[in-house]
Amino acid sequence: MYLEKFPLLTYTFNNTEYSLVDIFRRVSFKQSTLENTSAFFTYYVQDDDTPENIARNFYKDSTLWWLVLLPNNIVSNLEFPISENYLTSFIETKYPGKVFFFSEYMPDLKSGNIIAGVTLNGTQTAIQNTSNVNYAVINEYNKTFRYAVVNEIYGNLESNDIVGFYDSNSNELPHSYVASEDETIQTKTWASIKSIKDQKDAPVEFLDLNSNFVSPYIINNTNDSKSTALGTYTTNDLTDTDTITNTSLFKYMTSVSDDNISTIRTLETKAILDNEKFRSIKLLNPKYAPTVINEIISLINSNNKSISITVNV
Repeated sequence: MYLEKFPLLTYTFNNTEYSLVDIFRRVSFKQSTLENTSAFFTYYVQDDDTPENIARNFYKDSTLWWLVLLPNNIVSNLEFPISENYLTSFIETKYPGKVFFFSEYMPDLKSGNIIAGVTLNGTQTAIQNTSNVNYAVINEYNKTFRYAVVNEIYGNLESNDIVGFYDSNSNELPHSYVASEDETIQTKTWASIKSIKDQKDAPVEFLDLNSNFVSPYIINNTNDSKSTALGTYTTNDLTDTDTITNTSLFKYMTSVSDDNISTIRTLETKAILDNEKFRSIKLLNPKYAPTVINEIISLINSNNKSISITVNV
């Protein structure tokens, strides 16, 4: 095993000495070495590949899995390609919740806050009743795309429902934002759910026909930088009429077609693209493996904490 080659440190705890592996040792290949096509070649990871079976196939020893990971600077299983059969369940597990979209900008929403169904009074100016059966717990709030991630939903909440926002002690949380219907600043404790989607379908990027990034707040083919759309509207510019309703983000929330946007990259599609990106890895030419392994063992046991390896070919 890789860690077996690391030196040990003596650590004392409660008057007892323990021998621990010095995991702070760092060994890496020099960039010039990695770019040497005689020493390394590119390998495309297949669906059923693991670091262990790649090591078995190329180096005739599955315990050399670390030699597969080292030149690619892989330190987590999440950076190694997942099989297509497992990828779907991985995405479902990683993104299990729902996302509630709001046109209002509510930067003070945070994990643990409550979204609950409400009814308003006759003048629509205040909350009259709050449901104690239809509510959800916020896991996080995305300020750019204005959605709340909820993993815990109780009762029934649907698009167009009017909801209030509360902290864990059921105290209302006032929110200052640019209203979706006009340009005025309002302080309210409720909003309408514009749409609800699976968390895995939450947007990460908007792209145009040329696959260029497009701001969610694009207005009339112009990436508008006015503060209104970003939720930082100030009373110094009350003549600004470019409200959220004119943006691509609002069109997306309300399922209106938008010529500015060609592709919407979601958490799911990003995970799939990232997984494909990880498939291309560098492998050390097997004929240099014995020399490199001996050099690594020697360097790890030296007094240096961080060492770069050079392969002479």
